[in-house]
Amino acid sequence: MKKRWFNQFVIKSDCHAPGMILAQFKKLFAVMALAITSQNAGAVPVDLNAFTPVLPSNVTIATDGSSARLAEDMDTGVSSLENFSFSIPVDAVSLSFDYELVLPIDNEDYFDFYIDNLSVPEFSVGRLASADELIFNGTHTVDVTPWQGSVIPIIFDIQYGFDDWAFDSFVTIDNVNLEAGSVGVPEPATFSLLIIALLALTASGKITAKRATAD
Repeated sequence: MKKRWFNQFVIKSDCHAPGMILAQFKKLFAVMALAITSQNAGAVPVDLNAFTPVLPSNVTIATDGSSARLAEDMDTGVSSLENFSFSIPVDAVSLSFDYELVLPIDNEDYFDFYIDNLSVPEFSVGRLASADELIFNGTHTVDVTPWQGSVIPIIFDIQYGFDDWAFDSFVTIDNVNLEAGSVGVPEPATFSLLIIALLALTASGKITAKRATAD
C-alpha cells in the first residue's frame, strides 16, 4: 500500500511546470499527513486473571482470563472480583464488558460494577425473581478518559437483596476490553516514506529548473 502511494505521487521526469510540482507536493503531503494521524483505534482485552477473587470457591476465571463466573454466597451475601491497582492507559477512551445475570425463582440479586468510586456502583442490574427465572444480559461501556494514565480500583460483584430466599444466582462477565483512541504518532516506515518522497520532489524540482534555464 505504501509503495503504491509513492508511485502515485512521485513527479515524473518529463514534468516541466513548477506549479505542477507544487500541486503534486501538496497532494502528497496531504496523503502522508492522513497516514500519520489516522492510526486505527483498537480494543485491548483485559486479563481477568489480574483480578483477585473474594471467596475463590464462588469465582471461576477462564484460564486465558477472557471471562469469569461469580456465584452468590449464602453466608456473606457478596462474591466479587477485585483489582485495586487497575491501570488506565493514557490513550484509553472506554472500558466495556458483556454480562449475563441469571436469577432463578425466589432470588433477589444484583450485579454491580464499581470503578474508582467504591461507595456507589457505576452500573447495577437485577431484581427479585418472584415468579419466573430472570436473565439480564447486555454490554456495558464506561468512559475512562477522566482516569487516563491513572491507577484506580475496579470491582465486579454479585450480592443478594432483602427478599432473597434462594442462593443459586450467578453472573458471567466476558469480553472485557479497553478501547484506545487514535494516536497521532507516525510509524518509522511512514517517516521514511515521507523523506523519500520529499527527496524525489526536490530532485524533480532541480531537474525542472535546469531544463528551464537551458531552454
